[in-house]
Amino acid sequence: MSKQRYINTKFWHDNYMINKDPIEKLLFLYLLTNQETNILGIYEISIELIAFDTGIDKDMIIKILTRFKEENKIKYENGFIAIKNFTKHQADNPKINQGIISLLRQTPKELIKWVDIDFNRLGIKEDSLYIGLDRTSKDLNYSNPNLNLNPNLNPNSEKDTLPILKQGKEIYK
Repeated sequence: MSKQRYINTKFWHDNYMINKDPIEKLLFLYLLTNQETNILGIYEISIELIAFDTGIDKDMIIKILTRFKEENKIKYENGFIAIKNFTKHQADNPKINQGIISLLRQTPKELIKWVDIDFNRLGIKEDSLYIGLDRTSKDLNYSNPNLNLNPNLNPNSEKDTLPILKQGKEIYK
């Protein structure tokens, strides 16, 4: 599925961006627009892929990501990028909001708390995302809550095996 990210032209004159050097601007823009990003602004990506795509040295990426975290803009934790206030810049419409909710249910809750989601906009309570789920960045092996679980399925049938999310990727037991 094709994704598009629209960047406001004010990006270049934003008070935060004005004082950044070109390599920091490139990395920030990459983190907003790369192929792994989503409408939630929390996604899994490796430092190696960032380095490959941008041409920035891995050590420099880690230094810049540390600065972004200290400045409370972007956090890199356990292989996940979390972009502060990303959802505030997404269109406020039912389809977008439903997509955000769907992604929230697949995301480590520490990162959700860090990015500061506006749950009123989504029409849900934060606690409703975690009912029956143990989803932390230390243990990312949790069942996909978006499945329609049918008790009549034969769990021994390979066809009926339920997908499990591991490190942000869907795998099968």
